Amino acid sequence: MASFSFIEEDYLKVHMVYDAPQGAYHHYCSQLCNALITRADITELRLVAIFGPRDRPDIAPDELDLLDSRISIQIIGFWNRYKFMQYLLFTKNLLKYIWQLLKACPDIVHIQTPTGAEFFDLFLLLMYRILGIPVIRTVHEPTAAERIGYPTAFARFMALLQLRLVNELIVHNSPTCEHLRGWLGKDNINISIIPHGNYLFFRQYINDEAEASRPRCKDTTIALFFGIKRHKGIEVFVKAIQQLSKENYPIEAVVVGRVNPGDEDLLEVVKRQNVITLHPGHIPNSELWMVFSKSDFVVMPYIKGTTSGAIHLAYAFKKPVIVSDLEFFRDMVVHGRTGLITPKGDYVALVEAIRKMCEDKELRDRMGEEGFRFISSRQYQWDTIAGQTVQVYQSARRKGFSFGR
Repeated sequence: MASFSFIEEDYLKVHMVYDAPQGAYHHYCSQLCNALITRADITELRLVAIFGPRDRPDIAPDELDLLDSRISIQIIGFWNRYKFMQYLLFTKNLLKYIWQLLKACPDIVHIQTPTGAEFFDLFLLLMYRILGIPVIRTVHEPTAAERIGYPTAFARFMALLQLRLVNELIVHNSPTCEHLRGWLGKDNINISIIPHGNYLFFRQYINDEAEASRPRCKDTTIALFFGIKRHKGIEVFVKAIQQLSKENYPIEAVVVGRVNPGDEDLLEVVKRQNVITLHPGHIPNSELWMVFSKSDFVVMPYIKGTTSGAIHLAYAFKKPVIVSDLEFFRDMVVHGRTGLITPKGDYVALVEAIRKMCEDKELRDRMGEEGFRFISSRQYQWDTIAGQTVQVYQSARRKGFSFGR
């Protein structure tokens, strides 16, 4: 039986920094941290959320329950209905965090996403650099503005500056890697490709008894659109459903999830369609399975993007997908086997793909099972991803910075 020993330099104290302890990034970070903390070479792991939940002064119990008890979590900015108190608490907690860094610097800071406040994000990076702490950045999207619209020239400049300040980058697929290499224009930043892990842990909430007793109309197929965001192609989706509705085609649609700031006008666009049921807002982790259980397939006609946790959710619940022909989707969807791929922005092609999905239940079931097998494979398991991530940590630590400590 093989045994492993570690010298002192092999052990790592890690701070993982992200925006808020709720939603997609929290789900991603919680599962990565849970896998990392089980490793012998990780001695301390702290999640640092820059902002608290948008609508409450604490972490929702169902979000906190996702974390291994050995992982500590620290929130810099808690929500408060009084803006002055909110800023005061943020400043106090930020100073406390800086003091903790000065007393006992972590070996690695792993940034999952910028906050979108460009100067604050730059301040954090410069602070870590001055302290000599190697910084890893997982690029879920090149700029924070990608999540809410099209980035301005200033946002792109600040994003480029921030990317050049980190030691090493992690991306989820080769197209994003090539894009970043061309954008950065330098070879001395190492970019590692590590897949996005699966979301099979959400299956723990499935209530088979409740599912078996749920009534269902056999004559109508239900399409699910997850996440009310313009870049996800919701307007293309609505146009396709509208066309099918005009033809009296037996389909219903459900649109669920948080509304992106700035995309509130989309709510009215969706509400005007009689065959679309709208459920905006946060969905508790324990209820996600019901959303997918009530649908037959998931539609993701994204206009742009570099990755999507929604496809991992669909596969976890054995739902086939219809996606646009963006490069990152081609890494995740095998046309005709796990889903269907349509040209970006082409609502006519989307209508035909929806028809095909609706008219062949056997195809839907087969693709759903195939997607589940695909996402259950070794490469998408979190312990595999944690091992690859630690290799990036060790590489960054060996290189270090030339000043600070």
